[in-house]
Amino acid sequence: MIENTPWEHIIESIKEDKKSDILQQWLDQSEEHRKQYAEMVEVWQLTGSIPKRFKPNATAAWANIEKRTAPGNKRFTLNHWVSRAAVALILIASSIWLGTLINSPADEFAVVVAPKGQKTKIFLPDSSVVMLNGGSKLKYATDFNRDHRDVYLTGEGFFRVRKHSKKMFIVHTHALDVKVFGTVFNVKAYQGEPKVEVGLKSGSVRLDREGKQVTMLKPGELASYNRESHSMMIEKKNIDLICAWTHHQLVFDNNSFSEVVTMLERWYGVSIQLDDQLVGEHKFTFKVKTESLNELLEMMSVMAPISYSIDGKDIKITTMNN
Repeated sequence: MIENTPWEHIIESIKEDKKSDILQQWLDQSEEHRKQYAEMVEVWQLTGSIPKRFKPNATAAWANIEKRTAPGNKRFTLNHWVSRAAVALILIASSIWLGTLINSPADEFAVVVAPKGQKTKIFLPDSSVVMLNGGSKLKYATDFNRDHRDVYLTGEGFFRVRKHSKKMFIVHTHALDVKVFGTVFNVKAYQGEPKVEVGLKSGSVRLDREGKQVTMLKPGELASYNRESHSMMIEKKNIDLICAWTHHQLVFDNNSFSEVVTMLERWYGVSIQLDDQLVGEHKFTFKVKTESLNELLEMMSVMAPISYSIDGKDIKITTMNN
């Protein structure tokens, strides 16, 4: 099967988003071919890397998973294993694609994904620890800690960085780079959201934009960078509240309805349709601990004139009049 794989056509398809007749014929041959192709496309989307060959190495990938990841949420046994399985699949795919296929070691990456509704803890090679919130991804080179300590974050992560005076630890996001030597901080940088937030719990961090220093943070400060206006705001905040999600608590502090919906989707792993009339209405301040989604929606219906319906993982919230 490996020998007959049309690699050139697969690579061209991934680059150009167009399938040749030869590739389509190969896909039509078996479900195994279709799964293999889908897996490679997924890893390409996550890492931006293209293979030259494909050779499974699941044993090595599982060993890497056991060493580098740990479940971040022990409330639900089933979800715990679902979370590990989801991360495992991504890491296996990354190991298959990158650990075996790319010629230059500098181009090899490990990718860890925390699906919506789950949290994942990562132990990096330098003994730093990262916890990913739902809907987040962390990417780092397999030679991490050799000459550098660079990671690439999409979403939200809580970092406890091991101190090393000669190796700066850098968190790259789509708008800012967070540079530290050893400290504890939270970074929120979801794709598609206008703001990137960095909250510092201890130590100090430097924020860079396009290679130039923007500011330095002190403990207890939250920096909010607006990608649309290119403006930076720094304010004193309770960082423990910002990091409450790492202790399985979701805190709302005067958040709009649309902000609440986005956070709930990541927290519970659901899709929520919000009535247009509610988008700019109401502000919410409350805390979620062990409440189920149904209990939470019932509580919100007391705070605001809304009604809701639940169909599996699809939620619809409307005004009371609708």
